[in-house]
Amino acid sequence: FGGRNLQVSKDAGRTWSAPSPQPLDGLKSLTSLSSYLVRPDGRCLHFMYETDNGWNRRPLVFGSTDGGTEFRFMSFITPTSAADGNADGTYNTTAAYGGHRWFYPRALLLPSGRILCSLRCQRDPQGTMWSEVYKSDDGGRTWGFLSRINDFGSPASLVRLTDGRIVAVYGYRLPNYGIRAAVSEDGGATWGNELIVRDDGGSWDLGYPNAWEVSPGKVGCIYYFNSKHDPLQITGGKRHIARSIFTV
Repeated sequence: FGGRNLQVSKDAGRTWSAPSPQPLDGLKSLTSLSSYLVRPDGRCLHFMYETDNGWNRRPLVFGSTDGGTEFRFMSFITPTSAADGNADGTYNTTAAYGGHRWFYPRALLLPSGRILCSLRCQRDPQGTMWSEVYKSDDGGRTWGFLSRINDFGSPASLVRLTDGRIVAVYGYRLPNYGIRAAVSEDGGATWGNELIVRDDGGSWDLGYPNAWEVSPGKVGCIYYFNSKHDPLQITGGKRHIARSIFTV
């Protein structure tokens, strides 16, 4: 997905179909994050969020209607607004650097059929941000809060290990900048102590990992990064794509 357009590849990304515009279904706008899964019944779910002029972001789910070419709105993941309001507000800045309660949905399908979705929450993208998990037990039709993964760090990529544990990997945008992780042994309901994957970042401008299981108990992740050891320092070293592999 790119924006509201869908393109399909049948040869592992070598060639792509023409863009297929997706409907707004009355929404103000849609932002895509390449987060999707296929339910056991074959319906593909795509996770995006709506935004109103950059503010009032709300994550949601679109579902395929024809095997993966056309998608339509299915459900919102979160309430219209947070009762506690502990991340929203404009406080004299731009939408890019403001507080947003929930956005950037990243989904994971469990063998039980439950769907987990990590969400980014922030007061300031330069560090004051954290990750929460919502759950659905009816294929993405309805959602409820499950847990908060951490104190700081987002967005989180979720991966289920062969032994059943779930690992969340996320960028950490406070000193010492880097990549961190947490492990859940109860399906995402609670999370253990934070693991430091690396802490040699040169600035807050890093993160957005994608994680997978390399082998039993070993997690791989790719992300964008900048290093404090880079000889060229411009608010941190040169931005680049990096990979880490670690054992939990």
